[in-house]
Amino acid sequence: MVKEPDNTSDGSEAASSVVVDKKFKVLFGTDSIYLFLRLHGFLISLLDDIKENLLSNSTIVDPSLSYYNPMKSADDKQKEESKLDFASVVVKLREVVAKKISYREFEAFARRVNRDIVYKVAALPKLIQRCGDMLIKMSEEDMLPNIYDICQYSGQNPITLRSTCMSITPNAEYRIQYNASNGRLYFSYLPEEEELSTVPMGDDDDDDEDMEVGEMEDDYDDDDDMDLDNEAEDLREVKRMKVR
Repeated sequence: MVKEPDNTSDGSEAASSVVVDKKFKVLFGTDSIYLFLRLHGFLISLLDDIKENLLSNSTIVDPSLSYYNPMKSADDKQKEESKLDFASVVVKLREVVAKKISYREFEAFARRVNRDIVYKVAALPKLIQRCGDMLIKMSEEDMLPNIYDICQYSGQNPITLRSTCMSITPNAEYRIQYNASNGRLYFSYLPEEEELSTVPMGDDDDDDEDMEVGEMEDDYDDDDDMDLDNEAEDLREVKRMKVR
């Protein structure tokens, strides 16, 4: 967040001068808005992960096509899909969502595609169903259009923005923040009785470097370990004296 220069010492006036950085877009939404965005984001992430996995570990030909089945005619064999790529996964996904095939048939298809990511592919139909349920609930609630009209512009005062969203619905208890510079989406639960913090917690454009396993901080002193060893030796000496 960015705080505009203010010469007054009054706390309320200082808080009113706080604005959100223009690279962020903030929205205070309801439970259904929050759940839909979380589920939708997870669905997109899962589809992207499946696509990347199939591109690097693709099964070119379905091995089941080589199995002999006397019940199949020549026409049926020609209709069968010969590729097991991401496009065929999407086609089967549309069929199971439209209830043209069962979940069991879709899971069997996922096992033929790639056994290492069966759990990811098999989770797609239920996840899409949950996204659809939340989308219907969000549309029935009919709060998002009014909230979006207020929150669509960047560089606004977050406290005023939250108060306006709360005036539309008291259930706008989820802060949803989008960083346009890196495409990240953040969520936080903020009940009406809690105060909105306007103190910046750091810039999320730069990730902190994770410490490697076994790596120590710069202020670590090896003498501390030596002192502990000396204390342990002294304790052992005291115990020997007591035994004697």
